[in-house]
Amino acid sequence: MSRALVIHQRAGPLCGRVAVPGDKSIAHRALLLNAVASGVARVRNLPDGADVASTRACLEALGADIRSLSPQVPLGPGGVEIRGGALRPATAALDCGNSGTTLRLLCGLLAGQGIPAILTGDGSLRRRPMRRITAPLSVMGARFVSPAERPPLTLRGGALNGRTLSTTLGSAQVKSALLLAGLGARGRTVLEVPASRDHTERMLSAMGAPLRRDPGRGGSASSWTAPSRSRRSTSTCREISHRRRSCWRRRPSCRARTWRSRGSGSIPAA
Repeated sequence: MSRALVIHQRAGPLCGRVAVPGDKSIAHRALLLNAVASGVARVRNLPDGADVASTRACLEALGADIRSLSPQVPLGPGGVEIRGGALRPATAALDCGNSGTTLRLLCGLLAGQGIPAILTGDGSLRRRPMRRITAPLSVMGARFVSPAERPPLTLRGGALNGRTLSTTLGSAQVKSALLLAGLGARGRTVLEVPASRDHTERMLSAMGAPLRRDPGRGGSASSWTAPSRSRRSTSTCREISHRRRSCWRRRPSCRARTWRSRGSGSIPAA
C-alpha cells in the first residue's frame, strides 16, 4: 500500500536545528592522520558506518591507541581519543572490509612509514584494481606483490624517495595516498594533479605538515610539494569536532589548538 507525501506551503520561514551526520571522507583521514601525529587528539561526531569502523580496526591492528569516549557508542557522537605515535607491523592481514578509501590511504601511509603489511578486504574490494595507487607508489620505491594488481596487496617495508609525479586522474584518494607517502619519503615530493577534493591537504596543513601549494591556471590543477624528510616538522594532534560543510576555524582556548571541522580537512608528518 503506497502512501503519498503531501507538502504544504508555509507562510513564514522555517526555523530550527538539524544535526548532520559526520562526513565519512573526513572521518577516515582524521583517524589515519592523528594515529601518526604527536600528542593526543579527540575526534567527535564520527559516522558509525562499516567503512570508518574498518579504518579504526586496521589502525588498532597496527598498534594505534584509539579509545572510545562513550563506551555505549564506540564510533557515535561521543567520538574517540587517539594517542598518536609510531605504528608497527600488524600480526595478521589488515582487513579493510568494503572500504577502498581505507585500503588506498593505508597504502600511502604505510609505504611512507616503511611498514610492511598485507591489505585485503571483502569479495567486492578484492575485485577492484589498485594499479592507480600501486604504480605511482612503486615509482617512489614502494614494493608491492599482487599478481592481479588487486587485493590482497602485500607491501614490503623500505624507505621511499621523493619524486615529481604528474597525473591527469582527478582522484582525491590517489592524491591523498601520495601526499602521505611523500611526507615520509627522502627528498622532496612534488605532485602535479587536477583539482579534486582537498580534505587531506587542509587537515595536513592544519596539523603542521609542511605542504606548499602552487595553484594551476584557472584553478583546474595544483602542484603540491612536500619538503625533504630531514626538513619536515612533526605534526601535532588536534581536537576535531566533526561536522559537514563550512570551514576550519581555530579556537585559541585549547591546549594543542582546537579545530572545529564543518567541512573539508587533513594532517601530519611522522
